[in-house]
Amino acid sequence: SFRVLVHELQALALDVRMLDEDGNEVEVTMNEDGTYSVIGIGTCPDTEIVVPRMYKGKAITAIGNSAFKYNQKITSIKIPSNVTSIGNLAFYQCESLKEVTIADGLISIGYWAFYDCEILEIITLPSTLKSIDYSAFYNCATLKSINLPDGLTSLGASVFAYCVALESISIPNSVTELGASAFYCCRVLTNIT
Repeated sequence: SFRVLVHELQALALDVRMLDEDGNEVEVTMNEDGTYSVIGIGTCPDTEIVVPRMYKGKAITAIGNSAFKYNQKITSIKIPSNVTSIGNLAFYQCESLKEVTIADGLISIGYWAFYDCEILEIITLPSTLKSIDYSAFYNCATLKSINLPDGLTSLGASVFAYCVALESISIPNSVTELGASAFYCCRVLTNIT
């Protein structure tokens, strides 16, 4: 139920704003393969974001770099199964973000993706996830636990550094790369399996 307003043509990618029934904007851009990426919140006032699966008959396959960076209003986000990547700094310093639900389909989480999301308490990671880049969850200070899926192969440096409430974590046997200081300053982390 979105109407579309063509926003601008930039560097071979068509940027558009999806309008909800109240005229609030969520920004997307066309990828080289004809799919779309969410690149910003625009003027959408919603605090609980549900990323749509499709736009103009094409899948939304990514949350772009810095898409929601510094957003102080978002409290939760649900990401559908056709999204395969969360870009670098996508939710950087989203200080009100408490809950993230990601459906199966996601393959990678970029660096600093959830950096300084200090009140993030719940994140559901999909079984399809293969890599989490460096400092992706740096200083998620209220995150107590996280389930890493079987099939995950790479955890970047400082990926959970300063997650001071993190109590336990299970690292799957599939992980072949564990970056330096992955759990630096996780003061109450007593159980790593």
